[in-house]
Amino acid sequence: MVDAGAAWPPREPRTAHLRLAAAVRDLVDATYAGAGSDDESLDGAADDVARITARLRADTDSAPGSRTPARRGQSPMVGSHGPTSAPLRYERSIGRVDGRGRFGAAYEGPPGCVHGGWIAHTFDEVLGMTSYRPDRPAVTARLSVRYRRPTPLHREVHLEAWTERADGRRVLARGRITVDGTVTAEAEGLFVQLA
Repeated sequence: MVDAGAAWPPREPRTAHLRLAAAVRDLVDATYAGAGSDDESLDGAADDVARITARLRADTDSAPGSRTPARRGQSPMVGSHGPTSAPLRYERSIGRVDGRGRFGAAYEGPPGCVHGGWIAHTFDEVLGMTSYRPDRPAVTARLSVRYRRPTPLHREVHLEAWTERADGRRVLARGRITVDGTVTAEAEGLFVQLA
């Protein structure tokens, strides 16, 4: 198991990659917020992004749609290197994960609120993190989410997840999201560690 107090992900992130992922998250958020801009501004921005994308692909010699081997930290929901992940910070101890952050415009469902799919995806990742072992990854067998009230955008959220019970390779985890002390969603997940 990972030592108590260890941060998630367990590998030390590369600063340049973290900066790039954060900049892309900001770009996505600005894309949603700037949808009302004039066509000339949007066309110019699209050209700038296309140039940057071409440069990154040339630097990594990767074709569109290709994928490098999965690395810890690149999860689409919780990875610090993942540009689509919500800007949430996690602290992990044995059997427990605590996270804080804010969901921006890119995660909107109902006006001003986080889309329920993002909530479910976040729970899938965070509850799964409670059963993580470097030598034995776990997969989701069942996930149940109860939406108590809308989770607002642009407000500090607190995510808590913990191992409720472990029986051999099966781990039952629970979690909740709170905003200003009010529970907005709860979840229970069953995870099976691979042999």
